Amino acid sequence: MRKLFLCSAVVLVAACGDGGGTSPAVASLSVAVPVPSLPVGQTVTLTAQSVSGDGVAAPAKGVAWSSLDPAVATVSAAGVVTAVAPGVATITAAAASQTARADVYVSGGSVSCAATAASAPAVGEVRLLAGSERSALCLPAIGTGGEYVLVAFNASRDTGSRVLLSASGERVVPVVGAPTPTLAPPAGELLANRAPAPLHMDNGAAALLGSAVPDTRFHLALRGRERRQLRDRMSGAARVRASVRATPSFSLAPAAGASAASGLTPSGAAASLVTVPATKGAQVRLNTQSSSACLSPVYRGGRVVAVGARAIIVADTTNPAGGFTDADYEGFAAAFDTLVYPADVSYFGEPSDVDENKRSVIFFTRAVNELTPANSESYVGGFFFGRDLFPVAANKSENYPGCAGSNEAELFYMLVPDPNGVVNGNRRELAFVKSVTTGVLAHEFQHLINEGRRLYVNNANDFEEVWLNEGLSHVAEELIYYKVSGLEPRSNIDATAARSTPRRRDAFNSYQGSNFGRLRAYLTNPEGNSPYAADDSLATRGATWQFLRYAADRTTGDEAAVFKALANSKTTGFDNVDAVFGGSTLNLARDWAVAQYADDAGIGPNLRSSYTFPSWNYRSVYAAFTDRNGNPLPFPLRVTAVPTTGSVQVTLVGGGATYLRFASAPAATATVRVSSAVGGPPEPVQMVLIRTR
Repeated sequence: MRKLFLCSAVVLVAACGDGGGTSPAVASLSVAVPVPSLPVGQTVTLTAQSVSGDGVAAPAKGVAWSSLDPAVATVSAAGVVTAVAPGVATITAAAASQTARADVYVSGGSVSCAATAASAPAVGEVRLLAGSERSALCLPAIGTGGEYVLVAFNASRDTGSRVLLSASGERVVPVVGAPTPTLAPPAGELLANRAPAPLHMDNGAAALLGSAVPDTRFHLALRGRERRQLRDRMSGAARVRASVRATPSFSLAPAAGASAASGLTPSGAAASLVTVPATKGAQVRLNTQSSSACLSPVYRGGRVVAVGARAIIVADTTNPAGGFTDADYEGFAAAFDTLVYPADVSYFGEPSDVDENKRSVIFFTRAVNELTPANSESYVGGFFFGRDLFPVAANKSENYPGCAGSNEAELFYMLVPDPNGVVNGNRRELAFVKSVTTGVLAHEFQHLINEGRRLYVNNANDFEEVWLNEGLSHVAEELIYYKVSGLEPRSNIDATAARSTPRRRDAFNSYQGSNFGRLRAYLTNPEGNSPYAADDSLATRGATWQFLRYAADRTTGDEAAVFKALANSKTTGFDNVDAVFGGSTLNLARDWAVAQYADDAGIGPNLRSSYTFPSWNYRSVYAAFTDRNGNPLPFPLRVTAVPTTGSVQVTLVGGGATYLRFASAPAATATVRVSSAVGGPPEPVQMVLIRTR
């Protein structure tokens, strides 16, 4: 029996109302798609099912249907979907204040070899394959021959899914023309499974880095901890904050002196538990516990070492020797005021102000260093923990249980220098920590803005999904690069521009090298990585950053408004991206995957702008990178040759792509066949042909 690949509905559940009548309120809504795919011109009727608060399922009544992608498939008021063009259409059903979505895969009609041979694609043309072309691509004879890339993209939201494809060719020959005539080595020879080091132009400052790379495992666990331990407190915290704003005399901070007995600093002076005064020299105590949001606080003593217009810098009084001076801390306060704050606020919105001091607290503490075990190749550069935005005290009238571990302040925790390796034997040179601090601040400030606005401005009931949240924070790092370098988005920055002055080269090395390093980890294994994976790997982060940059570049008008919309949504993940960009995230990701190969590849004027990266010339920029030994690095996109005999196998995760390169001989036809366990490529896999010569 043929195995069917059914798409699954995305169910959005809202809180039940009181019903207002005898019928139980609808608690959830789901959509069933009865076929795995729909050929162009065909129709299928979708059904919606509701589940009441007491668990009773029934056909949904009064359903309003809509398509987010009418160019791919339309839907009638009765739920009848009509396939219009190949792709993925996201269909939305709304009823009884509930919403559900489902993806409909449109496969296109059958195309014969004869029909294909009659119209060869032009050089630079990108063709979305349909029908039989997906499994048996027949290319016509061309006088001088032709060269092609066949892109297979797994348009599944489930990044845990795996699709095994086999590709073979008939009368294909090896490629000889640019770009990438020399194919990437086999996956086993790549560095894809190793942590990617930040890349530096001209080997500049590479000696500062050692072997350490950022540790994403800690942040994945932290973001998961926020959702598990704080999500149910969000609505109560918002109600408490609203009552605070309505009652000026009410304060969330403990009464003066309430914690003095337990708040002694090493000098013996009383320290406040929550409030951090904007007074240089003031002693404070802050909870640095990262294993629990609200329980078992671990307090550290700190001294206010610098005060800016938007930042209060606090240094842990037990930091290792050989660290930052007060002048260094003053510099970080100035960088936050003049670089980080204006850049992030203009793109993501104003931060919350739970302690009503119009500043963020930046705590440089060895507690961050302690998060990295001995002999680790990674490090934690800093973090933001959403618990610090929650009120400490419980409030029964607002059904809020409190969060005893909260510092009740906009707060970051930052890595400190440790040149002697006092903490777990891990040496952290001052120059290295200083070089990454401003970028980390920009990154973590986006998290703070995002979560604060979800809590207290947009009244969301969940935190953003990790992949999108981290991607936005890597965009924040890129914003600092633009501000420091003087270059702008959508200017196709190449290596010449990026290193045209020492200032621009240093700006890249400080604020963009890490993004390109993470992206390289993705490009060396695009089959096994995805821009929307839940694993929070460095490769995922690199892909997500580039995907968001690409998506914003495709829009018209002010890109800051695009990113602000993403950071100010009540929805999360796919639903957020769908709403902001007005279509299926999967189709957008497919076009992004095509651009990985097509952009700046010199394949002629027929290439549509939707398959380009307007902000960056990645092929040029990567040519300026060197490894730690000063050797130039090739463009890292992994490309697989369609063999002249036999076949090649690739496995695609959801959101993964493979690039199959082949050529046809002069005046000869060529055929490429792609198969899977169910015959041709299963419908979540979209096949795209690029002619390169």
